[in-house]
Amino acid sequence: MKTIDTISLSDHLDQQVTGLVTCWIIERQDGEIYRFTDATENLTVDGDVYSSVGAYKRTAIETTSTLSVDNLDVVGIAGDLSLPEQDLRNGLFDNARISVFMSAWSEAVPGKVRLRRGFFGEVQTLPNGTFQVELRGLMQRLSYNYLDMFSASCLYDLGEPACGVIIKPD
Repeated sequence: MKTIDTISLSDHLDQQVTGLVTCWIIERQDGEIYRFTDATENLTVDGDVYSSVGAYKRTAIETTSTLSVDNLDVVGIAGDLSLPEQDLRNGLFDNARISVFMSAWSEAVPGKVRLRRGFFGEVQTLPNGTFQVELRGLMQRLSYNYLDMFSASCLYDLGEPACGVIIKPD
């Protein structure tokens, strides 16, 4: 169950008709922050301005109760108003942190419903000026090997660099 951080947003969601938008915060490894919304115009949430970029589409956000990795794909147009194409090509968005939340379309109703957190996975830029990004959930981090594995038998062949035993000195 998602947590709603203000009572006014909770009351807004209880109405028969609501106006909701999805907002994205992208923070690159170098500290550069991008904020986007799927609203038809720029939106201010908690004092931060989210740029209206309608030139993207995403897959559905799915949450499971298992330990499976949650992924989300986003396809959009790269450019000055969205994610810079050259920065995408240069790998500046690799492992960028992302937070996706839902908010009311009206700035008069404060609050957020946090939908997903994670990081950029595979980033592809296409010749037609579009990009495709795989957004990986936090469970993806658990599948990485951060340490070397040790066992009774050696994992490496004798003499290879990872072995550590030098057969022929240089």
